[in-house]
Amino acid sequence: MQREDRLVCTAVQAFRTQTLIPTPFIVILTVHAATYKAVDKAHVSDGVGLSGDELDSFLTANTPGLVAKVEVDRVIFAPNKENQPWVRKYKEKVDLQNMLGILNRLAA
Repeated sequence: MQREDRLVCTAVQAFRTQTLIPTPFIVILTVHAATYKAVDKAHVSDGVGLSGDELDSFLTANTPGLVAKVEVDRVIFAPNKENQPWVRKYKEKVDLQNMLGILNRLAA
């Protein structure tokens, strides 16, 4: 078994057992999943060092909860609280009557 294959197996095993061993593959995928809803497969491929069928099989079989779907050119991550849009709510402190008074003074 090559060194790279052993590293992949170690990363997969660590992820499956939910240990906190920081492996490059899982760390990279976790950051992507927290940041994006979907990303180009080429970008993920560059990050983890896998490509083609190796990448597809790794993503579909070994990343439950992170990857929702692997498409031809994109990786779609599972929804989480970090990669969802959120609306910033502002509180208005100036009411319409005050604004009308200011606008009338400016117009004069």
